Amino acid sequence: MLVYADLRCLQDPGFARRGIGSHAAFLLAAARSLRRGEVTIIGLADAALGAPPAEISALCDSVQYAFAPRPGEPAVFLWLSPMTHDTRLVARFFDRPEILPCAVVYDFIPLIDPDRYLASRGPLLSYAAALEWLAAAGLFLPISTAVGDEVVSRLGVDPEAVAVTGVALRGAFAARHAGGTPAPRPASAPGRYVMFVGGPDPRKNLETVVTALGRTGSPDPALVIAGGYPDRWRRRVERINAKAEGRTPHRPVRLTFLDHVSDDELAGWYGHAEATVVASQAEGFSMPVIEAMACGSPVIASDIPCHRELVTDPAARFAPDDPDELAARLRAVMADRTAREELIASQRPTPDRFTAARVGERFAASLELRMPGHARRARKAVAARRPVIALLSPFPPDRSGVADYTRRTVAALSARADVDVWTDQPEPVADPHVRAFHGIGNAAWLRPDYDATVAVLGNSHFHAPILAGHLRHGGPCILHDSRLLDLNAWWHGIEQTRALAEAELHRPVSGAEVRHWTRHQGEIPTLFLSEVARASAPLFVHSRALADHVARLYGVEAVHLPFALLREFTPRETAAPSRQRARAALGIPEGRTVIVTLGIYGATKAPEVCAEAIARLRATGRDAHLVFVGDAGRTAEPVLRRAAEAGAAEAIHFTAEWIDDETWRTWLLAADGAIQLRTHRFGGISGALMDCIAAGVPTVANEDLAAALDAPATVARVPDTFTADMVAGALGSLLARGDGRDEATRVRYCVEHSMENYVACLLAALGIEEAWVPSGRSASGCRVA
Repeated sequence: MLVYADLRCLQDPGFARRGIGSHAAFLLAAARSLRRGEVTIIGLADAALGAPPAEISALCDSVQYAFAPRPGEPAVFLWLSPMTHDTRLVARFFDRPEILPCAVVYDFIPLIDPDRYLASRGPLLSYAAALEWLAAAGLFLPISTAVGDEVVSRLGVDPEAVAVTGVALRGAFAARHAGGTPAPRPASAPGRYVMFVGGPDPRKNLETVVTALGRTGSPDPALVIAGGYPDRWRRRVERINAKAEGRTPHRPVRLTFLDHVSDDELAGWYGHAEATVVASQAEGFSMPVIEAMACGSPVIASDIPCHRELVTDPAARFAPDDPDELAARLRAVMADRTAREELIASQRPTPDRFTAARVGERFAASLELRMPGHARRARKAVAARRPVIALLSPFPPDRSGVADYTRRTVAALSARADVDVWTDQPEPVADPHVRAFHGIGNAAWLRPDYDATVAVLGNSHFHAPILAGHLRHGGPCILHDSRLLDLNAWWHGIEQTRALAEAELHRPVSGAEVRHWTRHQGEIPTLFLSEVARASAPLFVHSRALADHVARLYGVEAVHLPFALLREFTPRETAAPSRQRARAALGIPEGRTVIVTLGIYGATKAPEVCAEAIARLRATGRDAHLVFVGDAGRTAEPVLRRAAEAGAAEAIHFTAEWIDDETWRTWLLAADGAIQLRTHRFGGISGALMDCIAAGVPTVANEDLAAALDAPATVARVPDTFTADMVAGALGSLLARGDGRDEATRVRYCVEHSMENYVACLLAALGIEEAWVPSGRSASGCRVA
């Protein structure tokens, strides 16, 4: 059984240390006792809340910072605290046939006193939204019958969808109950005293207890108060105590406020109290009631629904707004030892209903009863429909290689799934393979009809809104670049990028260093991928080397998805006659050797080394010319200056700022050779190098870049610490082979790196292929390394 557990209430100190956190941690541990097959627990964490405590992570098989389910796989979503944190993050676990959302319900107290808890617009809207999401759950796990009744009446759900679990006694109290021996009396205990455990909330009703105890007639009434009351609360209660008046003569009560006490210490305070009073005006359950009973203290409780389940004797309950009735109940217990012992005896069996074993059994049974039928219905529903995928990406006419690649991906993907594209491009090119276009927004990650929402990320400004949404919601991510320095610096600015670098490098980093790295990316010591790696489930990368770097730097196992061809060339196109026609179309003179370097011009592509290499090649007597095919912009000045110094200025050429696909293909077919270099060495890939391989162009590339694409022998490799002489030598060796090209190697590589194989591997890693292939049939057989 696959279980997703929302860990946010266990990450947040405001809830982890309260009753919610205690019960949530217990249920998470109890999920291990589910008996229907092996249980896999995936913890869902919010990066904004920090890492979950180690003891909580240890209860999970894995923890992911992406609120994204595996497509098509029957599972339980355990919503441990539905009303306390952003409900939008859990949207992908609802309205899916394969997922059974199970909501733990604690109370509806804000609805009982909205003037106190929902007085402003923000909390009111958040609570209303949470109620809507809560009503969409398939199974409700209230902590008491009273809360279960409210689930049915307030949300209008079927009572059959409600399974009351109760709340388990914590270890120290369970041990006292099982052993039957009281804990040692606290050294600071003030003689005979009454115990109160609450918290700084008016509904805990401490003032009524103070007033009532002062009216009991006890000569020296004492009240011990636990619950983390701050000084301002203590002063207010002391003022009320001093001024208390009533129909019965009032004596000031000795008040002892406890700071934080352990469970073992609290057991001692319970066990030696004359009585424990639980006076709350509203609760979903009451831990102090069963804790005190377990420790041998008689309990007098307010007459509210959840207390009636725990304190069944009406004579031990009182109206929460009536201090005189409470005073009478206390007098009866404090003045009559026999009556006190009888009350203790009558309450002794109650904690037996709330042992860890009993609560765990109820929780497990509620899931085990429903999961077999749910799994059958889920598989049938999934098999009956076509998968739907959302891709967030630049898209043509965006001037981005990633945009072109996404369009090719969609064309192949549409044969197996419906595809929606979410893009910031206001007028995307009409494409019959796209079901619908949408502007980038949170809805891409929230819609339940998507089996996967895949963020496509690169290192340019096109990806800023995609990165923002991905870091918040998480999920599958295809990473097209080996580092995100430029994107972070452009989007967040130098200061935030500097902070990210410090977090990744674990050392101080200056703004000057970051600015230097933006100009010399071959020197960057980190990849600026920590946030993306953490938010991705899974993270797809296009080279084994980058997968290794991600594992080493961030401890994340990325999926190697081998890069596919962006452009395909038929054997007829790559044959000599076709290449001659391409040269003629471009006006290339007879006898000229044309070397191309393709893509958007940039310092990381070593353009000056390319120019010097051409100068070296020309020195051998060859009429070699270098053409920068792509967008050079105003940055071409340095390379022209270097070429002039080397005596090859007339041999360096640039195409227009942005060329169409037909012209790009023509240059590939016309070229005698190509140079594709990268100064950074992190397993980055190059669509331009892939195009050279696809077109059969003899190419020189540095080792890291060639290895990233599993380049064939048609690519001559130079060391990553290349020089112009090395590049010129490798290029000369390739050209010396003449016009004969290795067509068999080209075709074999193209088949292995087809977009169809890419899509098959993508779907397999997403889990979509497996979930949608009927039992007994084989999937694509694609192995994702």
